[in-house]
Amino acid sequence: CREKENLIMPFAVYLPLLGGIYLGWCLGANSAANCFGTAVAARIVSFRKAVCLCALTVFLGAILQGQAGIQTLSSLANQSLTTIVITTVAAALTGTIMTYLAIPISSSQAIIGAIVGIGLSCHHRIDWTVFQKIILCWLSTPLVAMICAILMYNLLRRFFARIPMSMFTRDKILWSGLLLAGTYASYALGANCVAIATGVFSGQIANVTDFHLLVIGAIAIGLGVVTFSRRVMHAVG
Repeated sequence: CREKENLIMPFAVYLPLLGGIYLGWCLGANSAANCFGTAVAARIVSFRKAVCLCALTVFLGAILQGQAGIQTLSSLANQSLTTIVITTVAAALTGTIMTYLAIPISSSQAIIGAIVGIGLSCHHRIDWTVFQKIILCWLSTPLVAMICAILMYNLLRRFFARIPMSMFTRDKILWSGLLLAGTYASYALGANCVAIATGVFSGQIANVTDFHLLVIGAIAIGLGVVTFSRRVMHAVG
């Protein structure tokens, strides 16, 4: 029995990461629709090819540019390992319910809400400066996206109006642009959202570095994309 305990105990240290893996899986299942929902619904790319491409570029984005998000999220509140597990599971359960209902949500809002909620309940120190920065980003993101969409639409409209081309050529350009946009959105999803899944574990588990957290989070998100993103993707599309 002691030999079995000695064999199991080293792995038991990493059990809290299951909460982050669950959250990453849920994040991938819900957020892949933002990247390729339109392309799949328009039958420009098949669902299988879309999720494979999405999972690959999510992994690249997380590994190459996910570090900054981990630093921001881990500095939001002073938590214990127990409360971290609670926050990740709470956010994941919320996301799972919404994914089952085919409703796209913001996983960042779920995890930030859980962190602040547990922080207020347990009287943890919350860095309200970081919180205000996050809220400001939430408010500005839809407005910036709206402005970018208006500018891009008018530029494309003038481009197609001035340059003569067949309808087939125009459609090919738009299809290629949609695939490129989906790929880039997947990359941004990994870079921005890997911290949501595993960033709160930064510095909390021995021998687990931020790079390990990036890899674990990226794999979890990719699994969510591949296994359970069809429902929300078709709803968004």
